[in-house]
Amino acid sequence: MAQAALFILLIRICFNGVYRVNAKNIFNSSFGTAIKPIIYQKENILEASRMLQKVEILCGDFEQTYKYVENNTLVFFDPPYKPVSKTSSFTSYSKFRFNDQEQIRLRDYCQKLHNIGCKWMLCNSDIPDENFLVSYMHLLLPVV
Repeated sequence: MAQAALFILLIRICFNGVYRVNAKNIFNSSFGTAIKPIIYQKENILEASRMLQKVEILCGDFEQTYKYVENNTLVFFDPPYKPVSKTSSFTSYSKFRFNDQEQIRLRDYCQKLHNIGCKWMLCNSDIPDENFLVSYMHLLLPVV
């Protein structure tokens, strides 16, 4: 219980609620700017707990989710975002590199999920780039 409470505290005081580790698996998120952040909302935590009772959370390569999907499954992806500038790279701070090839592999995997009727949601950045293989997000699938 204490570990959960500390985790909630961390994500409430970190920049944008981000919990991040570096290549050595050491926590390295920066502080947020909120003067008086709301740390604890009992009703919110209880409702999230209720809604997550039938949810399976996996951590690993995204293609490992395939054995769990059916046509009524919703898969949510939140990969490292494509850097918005040369100094803000979110793709290389961990020991696993999530480069342009990984972004393309994720695109192709989302198409595979779509083809079997699985619903998916993806958070990512949309960075203009002269390389059409990199600027692929707008080519994914039509929103339905």
